[in-house]
Amino acid sequence: MQDSQAQDNQKTKVDIVFVNHGVANRFEDRIEIHKDLPMNRELYDFILDHERKHTDGYTLDDFKLDFITQTPIHIIKLLFKFMIVRPSTWIQLSPVYPSQKQWYIDRTKLFNMILLSLVILGIMMIVR
Repeated sequence: MQDSQAQDNQKTKVDIVFVNHGVANRFEDRIEIHKDLPMNRELYDFILDHERKHTDGYTLDDFKLDFITQTPIHIIKLLFKFMIVRPSTWIQLSPVYPSQKQWYIDRTKLFNMILLSLVILGIMMIVR
């Protein structure tokens, strides 16, 4: 596994850090990825490729990458299977996320949560 990690680190300028929670996140100086993800190489490669496409900061391109990118259905199924047996990955769905160094607010998930809340509120007002 160390050889694989060293090869993955060479492909990107940021370090890859294995963690016990979430699935994967890109930060300015590192990519944090769940320690069990390399067991499923196809899912690991797809997610790592996605995280590498993010910028060092948070830009409109990062938002588009998370919000508009189409993920193949078989990858979604692999991700669901991976997450369902690992409750520590469920924090990935929250807009507030613990990283190795600090708590982090995921703007895309926060935006989605606000948008969903407004849609539900609008439906409730119409049905009423």
